Amino acid sequence: MTDTEDSRAEAGGLMVSLPRSVVALATWSSWTRFDLLPAAAPRLPGVYLVATATELVYVGMAGDRGGAGLSGRMAAYCTGKAAVSGLGRAVLDRALNDVASSHGSLAVGERLDTQGWAVLAMREAGLWLCWATTADRATAVELEEHVLTAPPEQRLWNPRSSRSLERMTGNVWAGRGAAARRRAVGVPNYCHVD
Repeated sequence: MTDTEDSRAEAGGLMVSLPRSVVALATWSSWTRFDLLPAAAPRLPGVYLVATATELVYVGMAGDRGGAGLSGRMAAYCTGKAAVSGLGRAVLDRALNDVASSHGSLAVGERLDTQGWAVLAMREAGLWLCWATTADRATAVELEEHVLTAPPEQRLWNPRSSRSLERMTGNVWAGRGAAARRRAVGVPNYCHVD
């Protein structure tokens, strides 16, 4: 018996294995393609898991959001209004750093503003989501923390996983990238140090 459990979408060939410890934490919805959001997401607080076709890449949470809950958080991602926070930032960072993906998506002469780039990046990332609803924001925060600490070997896109790993290991450099190291030693951000 392995420490992972297959979690597969019926359509689209999604093959993501979640750690049993994550599966056991909550009742998770079936996987939903990103392009079907936000309508498919409930208007309740909760935690969401994000995957590419083959791996879990992000864990996030949504509070009540004025009665919009998970659906409201997904709407912010779908419209590009969350381009500098959470999943929106992680996806946009990857898209803007991947020259090949950004050039093939635009017609000759077409220009996008930041919000347009965010919408395009989210649409083309090929993401799937599932979620578990909770009674309130506090419970969602607690569930998110448990999920982030359940698979410590999992390399996630969200920066909060670094803080969780740091708390677990006591290693202040655990999971931190070059930017954090640059700040810690006083190297200007425009320098590339890896």
